[in-house]
Amino acid sequence: MKKHILLSLLFSFILFSIASKSYAETYHGDFCWQVLRNEAPAWIYKLGVYQKEGGHYALYGSEDNGVEGITAAHGNAVVVDSNIKLTMVGSGHTEQFGTWNETFSAVLNISTLSGTWHSLGIIDNAGSRDSYHTNGNIKLIPCP
Repeated sequence: MKKHILLSLLFSFILFSIASKSYAETYHGDFCWQVLRNEAPAWIYKLGVYQKEGGHYALYGSEDNGVEGITAAHGNAVVVDSNIKLTMVGSGHTEQFGTWNETFSAVLNISTLSGTWHSLGIIDNAGSRDSYHTNGNIKLIPCP
């Protein structure tokens, strides 16, 4: 009987330890980036940055284009040598552009958290579909 109780407690402790580690993360705060196209402000990302076990980063927040409101945004990042490779996925609908879906990727310098970006997307405006590719610079800014 004691052996059964001891094994049950040990098994429970092991399961609890495994479950706790699988959800381990550290919140690093909100970070904001100004996305520039042709050196002109295009939109701002405001992202909560969570470091996951294994060195991966989850990004949750918003994209604000300053014209038609805020859209939810999410993505991930990973440190590679002296850079951070970041990928964001977004979609939404605006009166001006219609429905859009895009994948945004950036390479940031680890010391400045600024760098370059590329975006691929599709816009569907009243049944007319257009794809696009655009790029530019991205810089860390104080959050508004």
